[in-house]
Amino acid sequence: MSFKKLSKLVLISAITGSVGTAFYVENPFNLQELQAKAATANYLTTANVKFRQAAGLNGKLLFVLKKGNKVKVISTKKVDGINWAKIQWQDHVGWVAKNYLKLNEEPKNTTISVKETVKTTANVNLRQSASTKTTKLATIPNGTKLTVTKTTTVNNVKWAYVSYNGKKGWVSYSYLKKYQATTLTTLSVKETVLTTANVNLRKSASTKTTKLATIPNGTKLTVTKTTTVNNMKWAYVSYNGKKGWVSYSYLKKYQATTFTTLSMKETVKTTANVNLRKSASTKTTKLATIPNGTKLTVTKTMTINNVKWAYVSYNGKKGWVSYSYLKKYQATTLTTLSVKETVLTTANVNLRKSASTKTTKLATIPNGTKLTVTKTTTVNNMKWAYVSYNGKKGWVSYSYLKKYQATTFTTLSMKETVKTTANVNLRKSASTKTTKLATIPNGTKLTVTKTMTINNVKWAYVSYNGKKGWVSYSYLKKYQATTLTTLSVKETVLTTANVNLRKTASTKTAILVTIPKGTKLTISKTTTVNNVKWAYGSYNGKKGWICYSYLTKATNTTASK
Repeated sequence: MSFKKLSKLVLISAITGSVGTAFYVENPFNLQELQAKAATANYLTTANVKFRQAAGLNGKLLFVLKKGNKVKVISTKKVDGINWAKIQWQDHVGWVAKNYLKLNEEPKNTTISVKETVKTTANVNLRQSASTKTTKLATIPNGTKLTVTKTTTVNNVKWAYVSYNGKKGWVSYSYLKKYQATTLTTLSVKETVLTTANVNLRKSASTKTTKLATIPNGTKLTVTKTTTVNNMKWAYVSYNGKKGWVSYSYLKKYQATTFTTLSMKETVKTTANVNLRKSASTKTTKLATIPNGTKLTVTKTMTINNVKWAYVSYNGKKGWVSYSYLKKYQATTLTTLSVKETVLTTANVNLRKSASTKTTKLATIPNGTKLTVTKTTTVNNMKWAYVSYNGKKGWVSYSYLKKYQATTFTTLSMKETVKTTANVNLRKSASTKTTKLATIPNGTKLTVTKTMTINNVKWAYVSYNGKKGWVSYSYLKKYQATTLTTLSVKETVLTTANVNLRKTASTKTAILVTIPKGTKLTISKTTTVNNVKWAYGSYNGKKGWICYSYLTKATNTTASK
């Protein structure tokens, strides 16, 4: 064999080299060593490594051997504290540092004496040999059941030898899992179940098989056998004439029905609008809708799957209603009063045909209306009163009534003189609800001839501008009587300030003139009105009344002046 002259390589380190299959330096080979019968173990380089003519860091560098090259180790020895291996690579023999070599394990075929059944966990390629570099024979779908006859491990990757659609080859074992054997159980006693959701009836115990039907939620089924496939339990049932498998996870045990015929009928009231059904199930025909608050008689009850139902009659139809929409009916207490009760309404209140807010409204009775209660009743803890209003008789809620206070009427033996303290309405009768005859101004003098107290409100009967009626006593005060004194000896006085001369002894009357401060006047008479003293005098030819508080008695000195 002839040898080529090799180009010289620039050293990168004492042992390893640059990337490449090999970089050469000039070196002749010993042909005898190429024929040496060395150990035949296969190794792989784990990095780019310097290939030397002799062991040791001073050995002549021949080239750099690329990582991953397959070599044969002939012998080993230690030089410069480093383990060196004498190797053969292709037709070259030389030395490399041994720690850059690893054993290259050849594929080991293991024939399984008992065949292993597996299932693919994803779509996986079937290859001609145990390598991803080899020809792909087919793609096996996810979930396919296979039989492994032998396995091999190549570069720590495990492969399985299988057959698929008449083709034999290798698949990566990482895409396989152990196949769970199917457990089939035929039940000695049939099991009754209910579906907990809409569930598919399938041809066989697998979600991959044909769907025969969809069974609705709440359907009652009979299970005759079960099977477990890959840890998933299935039940064999019949539905609408079709037989097949359903997933057991959508089934629950059917609760037996408890039926009770009541020894004493139970009276109830609906708490909401509720459906009357043909049988004790929400899936059955609806016969009617019974309104909220309807009184019903329960003759029997039934419990199905922990749901209680009641058998009742409504508008000539008999059927079942859910017991959760019923409550015990409170018995009505009717009381006919031995002594009629007089009341007043405290707000506008509806007069109804019967003692219920659901019945016909006959009229609306105004707030403050006086009514006579002849009987009362209590329905579901609500008290009602039977009354008559405008010729109509019916029931009103007692919560809108209060006891009527008896009227106290007094005709005065001596008429009472009063004065209004504000503008006040004169009414036809002693009530704010009656006709207003007039508005009497504040400060008006009135004569009260009789009084009346109604519901603790006192009223006074008076006359004003020819009209007679009632005013609220709270707007009146006692009138102070006027005392008129005609002086036997005329009194001489002086004004202490500018003061008005008025037509009558009241600040409300016309001003005739204003008399200046210090004016001397002669008083002929005095009067006292509501504790205010007035003096009658003359000034500049005009006669009238002046407030006495603005006058002072004139002394002899001042009088003579």
